[in-house]
Parts: sequence; C-alpha cells; structure tokens
Amino acid sequence: MSEKVYRELCETLAKRRGRYPGKDVPEFYALVEELFTQEEAEVYNAIPKGYQPAEAIAKELGKETKEVARILEGMADKGLCTAGSMGG
Repeated sequence: MSEKVYRELCETLAKRRGRYPGKDVPEFYALVEELFTQEEAEVYNAIPKGYQPAEAIAKELGKETKEVARILEGMADKGLCTAGSMGG
C-alpha cells in the first residue's frame, strides 16, 4: 500500500511541477516518506488543480470532511499545501 501511494505521489508532483518535482529515483522516495505520511500522500494525490475546499477533496476520497480538513491543516503547517479561506 505505502509504495503505491508514494508512486502516485511521484506522478502527481511531476505533473504539477511545484516545489517538489516528482523524480522516479530512490532519493525522491526517501524524501517524500519523510515529508508526507501515507494519509497525507493519499490526500495530496486527490487534490484537484486549483484551490478546492476540504469538502470537495473529502468527497473525492469518500472520507469525512473533518478528517480531511485535519490532514490538510497538518500538511499546510509543514508547507506541503496552501490553506486559506474562500468567499470571505
């Protein structure tokens, strides 16, 4: 399970070309395993392009919004995603 989610994370990061571009090399996997828990990697892989509320991401994953919001807040604290408010 863990290897699959991190391989998907590599593909997701490579497509997004952000701060951590996915590279299919052992060093990449060592880095993302330090940065992302398995559940954070799963949530990151489900984030659609652009800013989306936790509700939309939770729906995509079939999880509770509170659980996904907690994971996203933890990821934002580590600088792995951006958090903010929309519409006021």
